[in-house]
Amino acid sequence: MNPIWIAALLLVFQGNPTTKPAKPKPAPGTVAAERAANLACYKTYYVWQKESLFLDHAGEWVVIAGGKIWPRHPKHNSVEPAKTMQLALAAVDPKLANAKHRYVFRVGEDGDLAYSLGGAQPRHVIGNGFMRYLDDIQWSASAGLLIWNYKGKRKVFKQKGPHKVPFASLDLRAPGAGQGVKPISRRFVFSTGFSGITVMPPDTAKKLDLARFEIPGTIQITGLMQSGPCYRARVQVAVPDLGLAKSLTVAVWKR
Repeated sequence: MNPIWIAALLLVFQGNPTTKPAKPKPAPGTVAAERAANLACYKTYYVWQKESLFLDHAGEWVVIAGGKIWPRHPKHNSVEPAKTMQLALAAVDPKLANAKHRYVFRVGEDGDLAYSLGGAQPRHVIGNGFMRYLDDIQWSASAGLLIWNYKGKRKVFKQKGPHKVPFASLDLRAPGAGQGVKPISRRFVFSTGFSGITVMPPDTAKKLDLARFEIPGTIQITGLMQSGPCYRARVQVAVPDLGLAKSLTVAVWKR
């Protein structure tokens, strides 16, 4: 038999050695499985409508949960964004009240982003994007001082020790959580090299249940000491001493 035919038959029976094995599917009922279903829905049913939705509904709210988009028009089943996050969530099927994963986002804010991180080593970092919410800041790495001014109030963060890196303590809550919900407090380092708002590790996001408030898209963060892809989500941030409380988007390290 022709040697070429023999080689072809061997490839048929043995498979192509360069073919990568398929990724295993996530276990049913997990965050990963629900995220995969919601991402498939986003790509199949939302992306092609993005431009027209932005023209007519920029800044309004959409939810993807259980592999479906909410709110929807009662007659022709098209996407019909709500004016507020609360109204969009209220439109979701009550059977999905305990969904482990949801996309909750405003029309126009979804999609991929990329940020530089600078030389920050801690996993909790706030950057220049966060600073725009303050009236003024003073920062001195050599003195270990970080001073925030907001609406006539002043907050001084001072770090003692050999590195003199100032950390800011932020109170974190899931979106929509009332003041009666006890916040999670975390210390964030301020990096002038970070062009984004804030980034946190997955364990903090898990405690806040932020998988239920993700935004479609990935943030690629590139730094001198750490780099990698991040999920996009939303979180409530507060500095009680300043009277500062904001709902912000956040990058969550995937690992």
